[in-house]
Amino acid sequence: MPKSRQHPDDQNVEMKPIIDSNINTPINRDVMVYNDRLKLWKYSSYPQSHIRIVSVEPLTEESETPDLWHCSYLWNGYSCWEITLEGMEDSSGVTMYFNLAKLMELSVTPPDDAKNDFLPLEDAKNFDDLLERFVANLHHVMDARCRAIGAVGPYEIRKNPCPLFSSMLSDCIRKHQDYSYGGGRYNPHANPFFAFANVVDSLMAIKRICFDDGMPLMQYLAAVRNNWQGEEELRQRALHCPHWGDDCKETNTVARRLYEEICRSGIGIPNERGGNWQTAFYVYRPMIPMSQRTGATPDGRRAGDWLAQGITPSRLHKDLAITDTINSFATLDARLAPGSRVLDLNIPLNASTSDSLDALERSAAKQGVGMLQINCISKEQLLDAQQHPDKYPDLIVRLYGYSARFVTLPRLYQDEFIARSIYQ
Repeated sequence: MPKSRQHPDDQNVEMKPIIDSNINTPINRDVMVYNDRLKLWKYSSYPQSHIRIVSVEPLTEESETPDLWHCSYLWNGYSCWEITLEGMEDSSGVTMYFNLAKLMELSVTPPDDAKNDFLPLEDAKNFDDLLERFVANLHHVMDARCRAIGAVGPYEIRKNPCPLFSSMLSDCIRKHQDYSYGGGRYNPHANPFFAFANVVDSLMAIKRICFDDGMPLMQYLAAVRNNWQGEEELRQRALHCPHWGDDCKETNTVARRLYEEICRSGIGIPNERGGNWQTAFYVYRPMIPMSQRTGATPDGRRAGDWLAQGITPSRLHKDLAITDTINSFATLDARLAPGSRVLDLNIPLNASTSDSLDALERSAAKQGVGMLQINCISKEQLLDAQQHPDKYPDLIVRLYGYSARFVTLPRLYQDEFIARSIYQ
C-alpha cells in the first residue's frame, strides 16, 4: 500500500512516482495521503521542547518554532487512518464509532423507553429551533457516552495493561507507568463519527421542504417514520435538495455549525486514562451492520440503505464533483478534529493522469482534507470481477482504512463498495 505525506508549501516534494505506480500497475490503484500540516496544528499549543526532543533534523537554538517540514515525520498513520504523535501517544479510536444518522433517527422517533432523553424534532418552531434540538440530543448522548467510558474504562485497564506497547513510549519508561494508566505524554481517546453527510442532508431537506416551502413538519416526519412508503415524489424532492459536498453557501453554513457542535462534544470530560477526547471522522467495517440497523432518515434514505463514510458526501447523490467536495471541506476548521478526517474518493479508472492526481492531492492538502482514500475504478470492471473472479486476482481496492483484493472480499463488502459514488 503506497503512502505519502503532502506538505502544501513544499513544491519540491515529488509525488509523481507514488502516483504513477497507482495508475500504471494492475495491482495498486489506490493511494493514501496524509496531511502533515493538520497534524502539526494539533500540537501547536504543546511546549516546543516536546517537539525539539524528538525532531528528526536538528534545530538551531535560535529557532523560535520548529520547521513544519522537519517535524512532519514525528507522527505516523497508526493502523488504518488514526494519526498519532510517534512515540508519545495512541489514539484509541477504533474502540467506538458514533452513527450520526442513528441519532437523527432517534430524534425523529424517540424510543418509548427514552422519550424523556430526546427532544423531538417535530415540536420545532423554526429551523434554528430544530437544529438546536438535534444538537442538544447530540450533547446529551455524547456526554453520557464519554462519562461512561471514562468511568468503566479503568476497570478494563486493570485486566488488560499494555506493557509491550508502553516499553516503546519514552514517557512511559521515564515515568515508570503503563500507558493504560496515563503514562504517555499525551493520552487522547478519539471519538470517530460517521454519516455526517446524512445528517447535513436531512437538515437541509427539512429546511427547504418544511420551513422554506411550507410543508407541515409533522407530515414530513411521518413520511420518514413510514420509510417513505407511498411518498416517492416527496422522497425525490428530498434527494434534490442542497446537500453536503455541493459547495452551496447555505449548505456549508449549516454543515459548519453542526461540525463545530460535534467537535465540542465531550470537551472537559476525562477519558479512561485521564486525557482528552478528540474528534475524528471515519468508520471501519461496522458501518455495514450499523447501516442495516439504521431506519429511514429525512434526507431521502430508506431504512437499511448505506450510510455515508466518515465525513464523505452521501452516495444518494450522483452529481458529486471533486472540486465542490473539497471546497466544502475547506469551510470546516480541521484543527477541531485532530483525530483525522477521512475523505473517500472513487474516481473513473481511465479519466485520471499523474498530473491530475498530483493537482488533486495538492489541492486537498491546501484546503484542509486530513486524509484521502482514493480508488481509480470502473463499476463495470467490479461487476465483472464479481461474476468472473478468476480474471481479476490482483484487483486491489481500498476500503474501511485498509486495502484488499476485491475478489477475496465477502459479497456484502463488494456490494457496499460498488454502491459508492464515482466523482467527476
